[in-house]
Amino acid sequence: MRATRSRSPRELLAEGGANRVRSVDGAVVDGPRYDGQAFRVTDGQRAVMSEASFEDGGYCFADEFSASLRHEPYVLALDNVGPNTNGGSWYLTGNATLSERDDRYVVFGRVPGAASRSVVDAILSNPPATTNVTGITIRKTGPVEEQFDETAVALPEVLPASGPIRVGTGVVEMNRFQVAASVLMVTRSDDLEGWQPQLRRMRAWDEVPFADWIAIDTPAARGFYQCSQVIYPEGDLPSGFANRILTLTGPGLGTLIYHFDSGGLGGSYENILQPGEPPLFEGNFTVRTDLAYRISPVAFEIMIESEGLGGSPFNLIVGGGDSMVGGNAFGRHRTIFLSTPEIPTFTDHGQFELTAP
Repeated sequence: MRATRSRSPRELLAEGGANRVRSVDGAVVDGPRYDGQAFRVTDGQRAVMSEASFEDGGYCFADEFSASLRHEPYVLALDNVGPNTNGGSWYLTGNATLSERDDRYVVFGRVPGAASRSVVDAILSNPPATTNVTGITIRKTGPVEEQFDETAVALPEVLPASGPIRVGTGVVEMNRFQVAASVLMVTRSDDLEGWQPQLRRMRAWDEVPFADWIAIDTPAARGFYQCSQVIYPEGDLPSGFANRILTLTGPGLGTLIYHFDSGGLGGSYENILQPGEPPLFEGNFTVRTDLAYRISPVAFEIMIESEGLGGSPFNLIVGGGDSMVGGNAFGRHRTIFLSTPEIPTFTDHGQFELTAP
């Protein structure tokens, strides 16, 4: 495979040993991340390595699209769950042009030569989870590539987080200094075997860094914690939705407007199919934090349950922030409409605006 040097995204560099958060327990680890893993999907067109998720590896980074890199036959691209959610999942394509994936999934390399392409064809013809990666080697293949400074391409910085812990009346707290444009994550275990997410807190780019006592748990007989902090080199999204208005537009949904209340976890909505028409649907909504609620400086993922929104009251929204103007965030979204939290009805793509309070 030949990665395009001038447009190679940061995930190529992440394989070289950058820190990441291990999903099974929340520990900060480094080193090769794909050795021994199998291609989990082989559908004749794509061979997908690992499952795409929001903040796979503990972080996500922005899309790096290029008009010169499209989904022509035999390319290397990043998988994602929506705009700006690139992380640890990537895929190879076979002898097919998948233009419907252009400008939604980042292409960053090609598979040149008949011998290499025959290997891809063999992977695609095998059942899922039967072809494993034994190792990945990244080489600079010429004088121009030798001059490329990979350290100048900024990935989110993943660091172990430590601080004093105290047990008070009904609460366990940790004292931690959190910088701007960062996400603090804590996982918990009773026995050092099974781990569960315990806390996730984002501090936005315009919030003042400071140290404070953070409630991470209620007292139990025994508890163990893994703590990490991810510092983002870019990203303008706010750390919450309180008193903001989120407007989604798309060819299928028309215009869907969520008016968040002061708590940022509920409010009212209206769905307008054509400009100038009255709302087709309107009512109250609740953010289902038990199903999906994560915000990073470059992307967010939330599940909203909307009263009376036709036959699809559940809306899984993934938004990637592209710009900030006057305190308002603008970007792209992918929204899945569901009849229940598990049953999707349709997916729409479009633009979003998140207004300042």
